[in-house]
Amino acid sequence: MASDSSGTMGDMDRRTALSLAAITAVQLGSPTALMAQSVQAEDAAKLPNDHPSLWYRQPARMWLEALPIGNGRLGAMISGRVRDELIQLNLDSWWAGQPYDPINPSAREALPRVRQLIFDERIAEAHRLADETLVGRPATQMPYQTAGALLIQLSNVNDNDADAYERELDLDAAVASTRFTAGERRYTREVFASAIDGVIVYRLACDRPGSIDAQIAWRANDGGKSAGKVMPPDSLGTSDELLAVQMGKASADMPGGLRLAANVKVLPRGGRTNREGDAVIVRGADELLILVALASDHRAFDLIGGDPVAATRDVLRAAGRKSYAALLNDHLADHRRLFRAASLYLR
Repeated sequence: MASDSSGTMGDMDRRTALSLAAITAVQLGSPTALMAQSVQAEDAAKLPNDHPSLWYRQPARMWLEALPIGNGRLGAMISGRVRDELIQLNLDSWWAGQPYDPINPSAREALPRVRQLIFDERIAEAHRLADETLVGRPATQMPYQTAGALLIQLSNVNDNDADAYERELDLDAAVASTRFTAGERRYTREVFASAIDGVIVYRLACDRPGSIDAQIAWRANDGGKSAGKVMPPDSLGTSDELLAVQMGKASADMPGGLRLAANVKVLPRGGRTNREGDAVIVRGADELLILVALASDHRAFDLIGGDPVAATRDVLRAAGRKSYAALLNDHLADHRRLFRAASLYLR
């Protein structure tokens, strides 16, 4: 899942991506590593000491520098950009290809021949024959896929307008936040992945009422305009929902067979909301709450079924009945029950 120009991931598997992240952190001093390297001595006293956190004074420049959130099933990388916030998403059941039987039909007949070649110490021939007849087909696993990205663009803010920028991942709360001042307005973003409600929760607030103007749209993994087919508002019956449906990719000659629904509920406080093309437009809001739900039709290694679109709408409907405070409090209680179960202090 390598970084590309759009800040999203390609087809690299998760284990490789995490390994690269660790290596980069240690060798290159990325934000996931030893953040003290980028903090001057006179700033040491400002480091948070009441809770474990990662914090920075600049947005992520690449995917490896984004802050991760997740609930075990649904995850996101938060870049913390000023004008164009990009939330790259993934889901644990979103794979390329489709269920298949990997058994090589030649294996039973070829196994005695491979054994005999080994007994005869004709190792190279045994290796070639085993590759041709014993190894499953295809001779690889289906790669994990990224689910695209949600772009939240502020209409009245430019990147070079930001002062007093702060970006933080509070490990004790599992909340990623971004704070900056632009045009004499103080903006605050908070993002977390709720295991209780099954959604990613995004909140944008401003200290000046009516100052939030934003455009919300899906972006594809390859930098394209949208992640899958964005459903028109007349098919949804509402202008505050943004639903994209995409088909999985083919891999190793295995056609893509999975379907993914990525759905967003836009809930501003104050202002007005309308749909323009493939985007939801918010104007003059005091606060903006966005709920994100993902679902695929993957059920098991050998089974596809269900309706992912209906699944996302059910989740959003239930989460949308809660206030932001209720969503956050339920998330904090659930996360801290596990996170605070043990502590480690190194002296």
